[in-house]
Amino acid sequence: MIINGDGRDPSLLMSEGITHTEAFVALTDNSETNILACLAAKRFGVTKTIAEVENIDYINMAEKLDIGAVINKKKIAASHIYQMMLDADVTNVKCLTFASADVAEFNVKKRARITRNPIKDIPLPRGVTIGGLIRDKEAILVTGNTLIQEGDRVVVFCLEGMIKSIERFFN
Repeated sequence: MIINGDGRDPSLLMSEGITHTEAFVALTDNSETNILACLAAKRFGVTKTIAEVENIDYINMAEKLDIGAVINKKKIAASHIYQMMLDADVTNVKCLTFASADVAEFNVKKRARITRNPIKDIPLPRGVTIGGLIRDKEAILVTGNTLIQEGDRVVVFCLEGMIKSIERFFN
């Protein structure tokens, strides 16, 4: 259901059945309104809320307010552009604004450097962690002894801006 009204108005929210709502998304052109609307929805018991926050300065504050998920069109666009600029086969890149970190999912190519040795013997840069991998549709937790294979999909966590420096391991 789409409500065209002020999501900060408790009487409007009540009349639209907010207490029986599982998810609430605030998508106005105003970051402050979206944050406050999600706070109001949370007060009425909605467990999943999403606020579009276009003012970059408000993102950290919004995340600290526990309003649920925060989306920003600029950051989403930047992630997609960044993904297209990489030479490695990257399925997805996400920016974790609350942690100044990135998460990327690499598709491991034939004869990639990452496949030559167990993880513990690969000189990954400081600030890079391999969180897991998917092999033949099965999720596998990565340890130091894990040997990554061609065709694996590897999830990598790294400090913001480091993805370009680790893609060479996956080409």
